Amino acid sequence: MKNTPIRFICSNIVAGIVFLAVIFFLLPSSVKAQWSADPSSPLIICNAANTQSNPAIIHDGSGGSYIFWIDARSGTADAIYGQHLDQGGIAQWDANGKNIVQLTGIPIVTMHAALNNSDKILLAWTQGIYGDTLYAQKLDSDGEFLWNNHAVVAGNNLTGGGGYGGIIDFVMMQKDDGCYFATIPTGFGYNYVDINRIDGSGNVLWGYNGKSIEGYSNSGYPSLISDGAGGGYVAWLNVNFFVQRFNEDSILLWPSKKNITLCTNGTGGTYANLSYFLTVADGESGFVAAWSSANDDVYMSRIDSTGNYVWADTCLAICIESYSQEQVALVKQGNAFYTAWVDSRPGGPFFMQKVNQNGVPQWTANGILVSDQSIYIPAIKLAAADNGSVIFFYHAEGAFYAQKVNSDSTVAWQQPLLVLGSLFQPFYEKYDLISADGGNVIGVAESGYNIYAFSIQDYATGTFEEEIGLDNNNLRVYPNPSSSGVFQIHSLEPNSHMSYMLTDALGRSFTTAEINSLNQTIDISSLPKGIYILKVTEDQRTTQIKIMYE
Repeated sequence: MKNTPIRFICSNIVAGIVFLAVIFFLLPSSVKAQWSADPSSPLIICNAANTQSNPAIIHDGSGGSYIFWIDARSGTADAIYGQHLDQGGIAQWDANGKNIVQLTGIPIVTMHAALNNSDKILLAWTQGIYGDTLYAQKLDSDGEFLWNNHAVVAGNNLTGGGGYGGIIDFVMMQKDDGCYFATIPTGFGYNYVDINRIDGSGNVLWGYNGKSIEGYSNSGYPSLISDGAGGGYVAWLNVNFFVQRFNEDSILLWPSKKNITLCTNGTGGTYANLSYFLTVADGESGFVAAWSSANDDVYMSRIDSTGNYVWADTCLAICIESYSQEQVALVKQGNAFYTAWVDSRPGGPFFMQKVNQNGVPQWTANGILVSDQSIYIPAIKLAAADNGSVIFFYHAEGAFYAQKVNSDSTVAWQQPLLVLGSLFQPFYEKYDLISADGGNVIGVAESGYNIYAFSIQDYATGTFEEEIGLDNNNLRVYPNPSSSGVFQIHSLEPNSHMSYMLTDALGRSFTTAEINSLNQTIDISSLPKGIYILKVTEDQRTTQIKIMYE
């Protein structure tokens, strides 16, 4: 290489930096996308000191997302921080998050968020050692308060008895410019579930603690489902799962709560807050429920707005294999309902079934196998994708994976997609998902007391960087993706010290060779279609690129 005067190098570096800076700000946000396609280096939302936990993600109404979490960077979990990402994953608020709620030594126990019908954020949290009081606040797109005072939704009701133990759990659901709440207080004398409503001005419409619904001692796991008529359904667990319908004026519409799981003598366990009973709106003013039973089987039911069963089989058996089935995931996609579960039968553990609007299973009896990877605590979830497909998320083999399942029961990806590597996999169920534009699914996860985010489309579409730089060599890999399975490596300065290795997402090696020509061909047409990793090494320095055979 020829020697070049230092002054010439410096002047060119400065000119290059100015040029790149101008180009950077002129490029559309999609080109500046910050989403990572590397499971070993996900998009960092917050890695501040101490603990960040319980992340939640919601749409922003413009193709992006808001993320919130409970933060203990002060030494106590007394704050809520948030981040706003645009569609490309570029942070719009402060690095490591914007401080939204800051208390002084008073812990924040639980937190949820929703977007109202004018794209404003509704944020709610319980605070105090036992989650003594539930507060809510409305935020603009900059994360600033829109109400002068927090709405005080629920808390200690002295009429309930002297053994108040706080709000064990709560959920919220958007209602016009405000939202509904379901809360479960705990303690001696607190044997009920409460529902409440706030409007867009922060008024608590049904009063402090709202409307009480008869429950049982030690109830938990509340959920809210829209009834499509302005009101909703509230569901909760106490051995069995119960549901009651209410309208927008807090009037209970059924004579008594309905025991959905009576036919199976209740549900399975609730280990580590994993889901054993889930509900989704059916699109026709009713809802569908899926659960794992006390006998470790999987069942579904569909209920209409009057509380009557819709399907001929009122307790539809989804999987009754002799082995145990537990945990469930449930999502509505198009005119069908998809449920997934963890199965101990040989060849398992991840199975799914599709059920149509009439309650008829569409796939193989007792479900289709999605993955046979080994598990510990899989913490499964489903999200709707494109063209009638759904994406199945789960823990397996010490990492965090996803598989896309088509409406015809086939899997879309030859191999499960490694979403987050072992150092970044979520803590149990501590991850949240939203279905985004174009069939994408965006998620946020708590791992190692930090918060990370991921975009499935950026992993799975093959739109990865095509240029590799190693010292003085520039290489291009093209076409990427490739429909033929044949790729070209173009090198400006090939040498005997440069080589490549091709592996899959699990690190299994397929081929290794030197790069000793200007254009070198890599033919993987004999391998299954999917995503592979091309590792290029020069003088013991290695870089890598994802390539896709589709």
